Amino acid sequence: MVDKKQPPGIRFRGVVVDHIRFVDVPAGATKPARLHYAIHVDRRATETVADVALTFRIVDEKRVKEHTAGKPLDGQSFDDFLIEVRVTGTFEPDGAANFPLTQFTNTNAVPLLTPFVREAVARVTYSSRNGVVLLPPINVLALLEQSAAAEAAETAEQGS
Repeated sequence: MVDKKQPPGIRFRGVVVDHIRFVDVPAGATKPARLHYAIHVDRRATETVADVALTFRIVDEKRVKEHTAGKPLDGQSFDDFLIEVRVTGTFEPDGAANFPLTQFTNTNAVPLLTPFVREAVARVTYSSRNGVVLLPPINVLALLEQSAAAEAAETAEQGS
């Protein structure tokens, strides 16, 4: 049982930026007017440690049907505006855990990792043709639900 008056007893051990991919707009082209955001989360947890990988993809909204789900592109070619960042955070119990580690990572890991994604996106686009991309405040849990639904729909469509 979680005691909401006590700290969770989970320690954020660290974060690693695993992957950054940035494809800027071609020379002479204008920056996309509207961007689309998608995320994908991979969780690996035991009772003593949990690794949560958050992949955040930003594409031109015109290309959204091609890249709706946030699953990593992993080597696929892409010739239009794309930002893809994957960060992995490691979490572990710290003393007497007040919060089950798997539950903590399911509810809290994505919001905790999002500022690291935001920083990586800003840094990688700082010197781009059209200037820095600053992520707006985003309800990442709602975005995660949307991305999961898009992935499920994509998988069902491929299976038919």
